[in-house]
Amino acid sequence: MQEILRRMSFADYRFLVEVISDGLSLADSRVLKEKLLAVEVDHSTAAVEELCGVLEREIRYLGSADAAYLARKALGQEPGVSWDEMIQDVARTLKIALPLFSDEEAKLTELVKAYVGQHFASLDGDKQRKVLAGVGVPQEEINDFFKRNALRVSAPLLLQFFGSKVVEKIIADLALTAIAGFIGKGLGKRLIQEVVKKIPLWAEWLGPAAWAVSIGWTVSDLQGPALRKTIPLVLYIGLFLLRDESSGD
Repeated sequence: MQEILRRMSFADYRFLVEVISDGLSLADSRVLKEKLLAVEVDHSTAAVEELCGVLEREIRYLGSADAAYLARKALGQEPGVSWDEMIQDVARTLKIALPLFSDEEAKLTELVKAYVGQHFASLDGDKQRKVLAGVGVPQEEINDFFKRNALRVSAPLLLQFFGSKVVEKIIADLALTAIAGFIGKGLGKRLIQEVVKKIPLWAEWLGPAAWAVSIGWTVSDLQGPALRKTIPLVLYIGLFLLRDESSGD
């Protein structure tokens, strides 16, 4: 996982640190913020590696029950829950079935795409139209799409009709919306607005219209404070991987 974290930008690091540190958190916020400042001042390989090491430790701690964490630590084992276990736990909570035999990156990206596809399909027609308009699809194309697919809307159909670039924008819009909802609308809206401004690809994709439409939507209630952090963190890392793939195209 550290290899993935090392590929992120400073804006990504700031987002992760603020989510981990928000509210009543047992995470080591002081150390995280010190390491983040060190990267901002001196973006050296060593500073980035130190920050990524602390980020990974704190995220894995959030995904682990306190008693289990302490027991594994006492036995000299890696105390935090494994990344694969955390990804699977988030997927179960969101009712997403992931492929069993795939690596972390594939599971993270599939989780985001499946969750967004599920969410988009659950919206009524008016909201689906607003999402498409918000990412820049012309009204005549939207009308044509719904005329041809009045009874069923799915991610494969969207990809076939509008192409990969529009689908990428929809994924970014709805995933960031969901992340903001899990964090809490006040902090979530601020953090997402800040990170979108700093990420050129997202700034290009997501205009004010898209954000204004989607920010009002809500997400499911969660049991336990840890999931309110692990779900947005896991979704964000998966969304970063999709952005990283698109930037490399």
